Amino acid sequence: MNASNLDRYATFLRNYPTNPNGASVDDWREIGSGWVSKQDVGGKTAYLSAREVAQIETNFTTRWRDDVEAGMRLQIETRVYDITRVDEIGRHEGLTIYGKVRAK
Repeated sequence: MNASNLDRYATFLRNYPTNPNGASVDDWREIGSGWVSKQDVGGKTAYLSAREVAQIETNFTTRWRDDVEAGMRLQIETRVYDITRVDEIGRHEGLTIYGKVRAK
């Protein structure tokens, strides 16, 4: 993996959906961060409840790590991506992370 291509600093977020009292909450916490490369691969526009919503699909590449999985989020600056899939590159060489972001 060419480290010079990893040009964006990302934060990985995991949801902890219940608090210590057992109540349901939406609690996204940082579990780590690192350098990634970003490639927008497509998008689509849909109409949801009479408003237009654009969805952008993006692939990220990063060094291998064992704490990233589908269902988490990846944040770069103020934009947050939902991680839909994670594929390993080689044998512990890197990860391809598939994400989607919604623009309203």
